[in-house]
Amino acid sequence: MASQRLIRLPSEWPEDLRWLIQAYLETPSGQSVNALHSPRFLVGLPDTRKLVIWESGVKGWSERLQPKLKKLVGA
Repeated sequence: MASQRLIRLPSEWPEDLRWLIQAYLETPSGQSVNALHSPRFLVGLPDTRKLVIWESGVKGWSERLQPKLKKLVGA
């Protein structure tokens, strides 16, 4: 487990974005021991306050998140 928290606590997030980190922390990944100790890419729909994609690491970004984003925006 990483020794330093890399993701701010929900109370430290801007008020209008707290729903995003709170939604992530409710996922199985967000409930893991390392949830706040490893950088994450979070994508949500602000109108519905729904978390749609979350990944970690370069591999998560390039192999999973990027293709999902392209599909989401129709690129």
